[in-house]
Amino acid sequence: MRILFMTDKDCAPQNGGIERVVSALSNGFSREGVTCFLLFAGEPLISGKGSFEEKYQLDRNNAYSQIRSVVEQENIDVLFSHFMTKSNRSVVLPAINRIKKDSPNIKHVALYHSQPGVELVRIPLPVFSRRIIHGVQIKANLITLAKQLLLRLVGKNVFKRFIARKCQILYDSADKLVLLNEKYISVFNSLVDGRCMDKYCAIGNPLPFDDVTRVDLEKKDKVLLVVSRMEEETKKLSKVLNFWKEVEPLCMDWNLEIVGDGPDKVVYESMSRSMGLRRVSFCGKQNPRPYYERSSLFLMTSDTEGWPMALLETMQFGCVPIVFNTFYSASLIVDDAVDGLLIPPEDNKTYMDSMVHLMKDEARRKGMALSAMRNCQRFSQERIVGEWMDLFNDLIRNENA
Repeated sequence: MRILFMTDKDCAPQNGGIERVVSALSNGFSREGVTCFLLFAGEPLISGKGSFEEKYQLDRNNAYSQIRSVVEQENIDVLFSHFMTKSNRSVVLPAINRIKKDSPNIKHVALYHSQPGVELVRIPLPVFSRRIIHGVQIKANLITLAKQLLLRLVGKNVFKRFIARKCQILYDSADKLVLLNEKYISVFNSLVDGRCMDKYCAIGNPLPFDDVTRVDLEKKDKVLLVVSRMEEETKKLSKVLNFWKEVEPLCMDWNLEIVGDGPDKVVYESMSRSMGLRRVSFCGKQNPRPYYERSSLFLMTSDTEGWPMALLETMQFGCVPIVFNTFYSASLIVDDAVDGLLIPPEDNKTYMDSMVHLMKDEARRKGMALSAMRNCQRFSQERIVGEWMDLFNDLIRNENA
């Protein structure tokens, strides 16, 4: 079998969770004898990872001819798309539809990496006002501010029409549309004219690292870690800073490290200075692995997530997560009070109390870390790759039947 992965960015670990998923899947597929190729949009930031026979950079002005050429040259069986950027979908999905008409045997599998309908979430307007004041992506934030005002003006049911088209195009072009958990299937289908429920299936993301054999918990530092895109709309990292303001004086030997970049980085840095926070470091866009290896606790304050890779990654390295139970996948990944803590939505006091308790209770923290490393193996590459291989083989088998 020969598969062409299609992504917004090259598969470098700094580029984000989607790229780490693609890298892990390509490694797993290669071990199963699949030949993998990659076509990515945008400029590569650094040398990418993953097991790819060849990589191609998308020519947006010539997408159809380029993709068709790659399909023919590399004898591709399956187009496996991971596009989340609307501009890339609008270029590539029409090209895929044309290619499928030319070559009916080609299959298109799309993995939707987010929670469907996240655009319908009402976001506090000061989020965008702060960015505009700080001179961050002024045009983009004015547009998003206008969309949020429109959402409030017309309501969800009317605003839904504005996002339904992009979901419909993805649904129509895919032979199989994969969501990150079963609950997302009905949510996605409510956004489209989806009459064929057999087109859907659910597969969670795999553990990204397949070479973690032993983690020495005795060498962990007293570090609380955040690995996230710095984007207040969904990540709510302002909560982390507010929590740290209260917790910092109670645990003087602990530090907070924040890994990631995004439109609100300068806003958060300004907040940290104005709040007088001392033991907090903004580490920028980095390979998160060294941070997982030495950190003891992981903080996630997101309002919504698809299937957060950082949550799987931190558990794999025995870094105990504290997570607001605000998205479907949280309770599928974390077993509350066993391998991490799930905090009721908006219960800020319980969240801060949990931070302090685990920072001071080393025995419980280490016990939960051991459980996290063991329990996360439910999402091992071997198991998840096996689900994907069954899907691909069924598609091809049905075509040949």
